[in-house]
Amino acid sequence: MAVVVVAFVLVTGVAGAILKANVVKSSLDNAKLTTVTVDSGSTVWGYASKCNVKGASTGEIAQWIEDANGIKQGKLVAGESLQLPNFEEQ
Repeated sequence: MAVVVVAFVLVTGVAGAILKANVVKSSLDNAKLTTVTVDSGSTVWGYASKCNVKGASTGEIAQWIEDANGIKQGKLVAGESLQLPNFEEQ
């Protein structure tokens, strides 16, 4: 009986994590995109922290920005254009 309960808890936890990941990906993929020009000294994390995507952490948003814009190792170049999800200039 204890093994069944542990297995159920593990399966439920994994299913919940997969569901959350799918919801976050959907939120990011369906977000309103804004094009910005990178300022000198800006970082992916800095831009990600200004994006308001329900359910997504700053890290998840930063990863999405890198993937969507073809950025390698978080390196930005001043003057290049970036697509950002639900960006809110502060």
